[in-house]
Amino acid sequence: MDDDEVGAFCGFTSTVHGEQTLLAMNRLVCGPIAMLLIPFMGVMPDLSGIKILIVIALVNAGAQHLIICAYALAPASLLAPFQYLEIIGAGAVGFLLFSQLPDLWAWIGIGIIITTNIAVPLWEACSGHAHGHQVLP
Repeated sequence: MDDDEVGAFCGFTSTVHGEQTLLAMNRLVCGPIAMLLIPFMGVMPDLSGIKILIVIALVNAGAQHLIICAYALAPASLLAPFQYLEIIGAGAVGFLLFSQLPDLWAWIGIGIIITTNIAVPLWEACSGHAHGHQVLP
């Protein structure tokens, strides 16, 4: 499933079900899976760790809500460049919190992701293989 299909699915589901329903479905699936992993964690978090996890969960829920709203309002091809900010944000958080930059293999993966996500829409626009989707270069 490519980005346009995912975006079309997200846009369809967000217009049919609504943002709150999609957030609830996400939590009902992801929550139990995360709970299954707790016994296999190396260290059980203390009270301050649990507070941090709650803050992370709330920020994640807000971010998911905004992503769902975005796919309901705009095509995936328009939103794709903004998803690269996730890569930049992850790198910045890794550097600020852990003083660690991505290694060589991470940079290679980042390069592959960005190159293919730029090359495929350009190729489709030039060759007419856009499958009826609006392709933004």
